[in-house]
Amino acid sequence: MIASLMTLTVAALVGAVPPEAAWLGSLPADVQAVAWVRGVEAARDDVAAMVGAMGPDLDRAIRPELDRAIAGFTGRFGAAAARSPLFILVGRARPGGDGIPPIALVARPDDVEGLRRALSGGEPQASPRDGGYEALAGAGGTSYVASGPGFVAFGTDEELIAAVAKRGGDSLDSVMTDDQRERLFAGDVGLFVNLAAFRVGRGEEIEQLRRSARVLFSQLGDDGFAECAAIVYDRVHDELIQTRGVALGVDFHANGLDVAGATRAVAGSDLERRLPGARPGDPEALATLPVGSAHYRYLSGEADDVSWMERLVLAFVGRRVTPDDAKFAEILEHYRRAGHIELINATTSRGGFGWIYLPTPENPTEMVAAMGGVLEAMKGDARGGFGADVVMERAAVVHRGFTLNHARVAFDYAKLAGGDASAAASMRSFFGGDSMDEWFGTDGTRVLSVIAHDWDEARARIDAALAGEGAIGATPSYRAVRSRLPARVNDLTLISVRELLGLPPDPSADPGFIGVALTGAPDGREFRIAVPREIGPIVEPSLVPLLEGLLAPATP
Repeated sequence: MIASLMTLTVAALVGAVPPEAAWLGSLPADVQAVAWVRGVEAARDDVAAMVGAMGPDLDRAIRPELDRAIAGFTGRFGAAAARSPLFILVGRARPGGDGIPPIALVARPDDVEGLRRALSGGEPQASPRDGGYEALAGAGGTSYVASGPGFVAFGTDEELIAAVAKRGGDSLDSVMTDDQRERLFAGDVGLFVNLAAFRVGRGEEIEQLRRSARVLFSQLGDDGFAECAAIVYDRVHDELIQTRGVALGVDFHANGLDVAGATRAVAGSDLERRLPGARPGDPEALATLPVGSAHYRYLSGEADDVSWMERLVLAFVGRRVTPDDAKFAEILEHYRRAGHIELINATTSRGGFGWIYLPTPENPTEMVAAMGGVLEAMKGDARGGFGADVVMERAAVVHRGFTLNHARVAFDYAKLAGGDASAAASMRSFFGGDSMDEWFGTDGTRVLSVIAHDWDEARARIDAALAGEGAIGATPSYRAVRSRLPARVNDLTLISVRELLGLPPDPSADPGFIGVALTGAPDGREFRIAVPREIGPIVEPSLVPLLEGLLAPATP
């Protein structure tokens, strides 16, 4: 406890966390989650500054709702609570109850009497309880209030308030790392999810959830979509099971929105053993790719970071990868031999799926062999699914120093869609035809893959990417996003809001990027999200009518 208080004191003095962080040392360690609000009025002002900078129509649609929300909070808890920093504690749902977890608020004791009157709806009718807290009868039910060092806790769940009043034992501060505390207090709003506490006593429940998900996926049909869903679910499930907690902070300001987060792995888990091998890299090569794609990505990783996505590709075309799949084992071995991989890629779906993919592995020949193995493995076999007809031409073309193989993958959409003509047409529209053409190979240093309708389109895509023509690095939203994300990362994703909304092509228009960065740490991961104000004029025409419809008063 002494060490925790010293850490928090020093951090507060240098500005990493606010003084209220000391409250964590008096809050129970077994809460499922805790949210932090710098102050509901202060957060309202920063959100208003953000939407005002994004566009006048957004401002007119959102600001009145913000004011109404503040008025409702002030009327329920008093003006002092609206100005105070707040913790919102989320406890464990009671067995046999309605499944809704209990909630309690923790604030500065600026006006305790005003808070008690607000909770009581008039003159407080207080009943002291053993354990150092009190019950307040009110028209809306009974509320409970407890005082702590520098704070007051209140809510309608007696057990949770009693746990705050009890103090002693393990505290919430003891289950958070220094950087997670820093993330929690990084902006206007923060959140810490205590996954370790959530899992206590829920082992069978969590495993049953996995089994139920598997049953659900099997009911989707005997095709690649169900298998892809199962693969993604299993990966996310395993990562969460091996994570102690997740902390994040959300900061609103006139330049947009920023999220900073940190996860920490369970001690001794496979995840913790893998994390020290993460080698972040410099993603600036991403800035040379041309405008016009929906999704851009930089990755600095190992074989596992790439090969699990190849497993998804094979599942999609019907090859179920199992431990005895010798072909996939061969592909994995090629990826392992390829060593550390840095890559950039851009993906588009306008006019049919296409991409440009430029990895720089330690051993390019092995990565090309792995990519060819994945394409060959797409051929239909006895593992189920609709399979694909694959025609491979080795060393089909040499361009800009790259010796490129050509693969044509023809899909049976009717089989995939189970006879649904509409679904088959949608799939054909996604790929832009009955087949997918990929050119892939190496120049001895880099690997290149391009998916396009024909060689002329592929060549144009290659030339634009290698020459840096019309590069995203010159756009305002790229510069805004990139300046707010770490210099070195393991994974950087940029999403073009303009392309996401399907707006007409305009090379002179800003893509409106949102950025997501992920960086490995010795015992966890750090992540950042940047949403710049430059997306405001792009989303305003479609978002404002939607908001007006949702927020319109109900007609009697």
